[in-house]
Amino acid sequence: MPMSEQAGQAFRAIHGLLGMARRSGHLIMGFDAAAGLITQKKAKLILLASDISPKTEKELRFAASKAENELVWLRLTATKDELAAALGLKKPIGIIAIDDNGFANAVITRFNDKSNH
Repeated sequence: MPMSEQAGQAFRAIHGLLGMARRSGHLIMGFDAAAGLITQKKAKLILLASDISPKTEKELRFAASKAENELVWLRLTATKDELAAALGLKKPIGIIAIDDNGFANAVITRFNDKSNH
């Protein structure tokens, strides 16, 4: 199912930030890497693709509650394939963690601004 125009704008608004975070080493992709970052209490933001399985999300949230790591969770409108394509990857990616407060806050702000307009 294609994204709505509003949802697409929200995703495009954070797309550039995700690329910068990736190039600077503050974007971590995949379940195991994100879970490890959560366990170390270094994750600041978790982004989930729209088609991530409920079981996977539940397991990741369990890891966060066990580690008592307070972080922000955002479910994107982009699918795993769309998220991978936006990051220049061929393999689908359903989970992204950001470990930098500046990038995390910028993504949250832009996401909320575009989602609410």
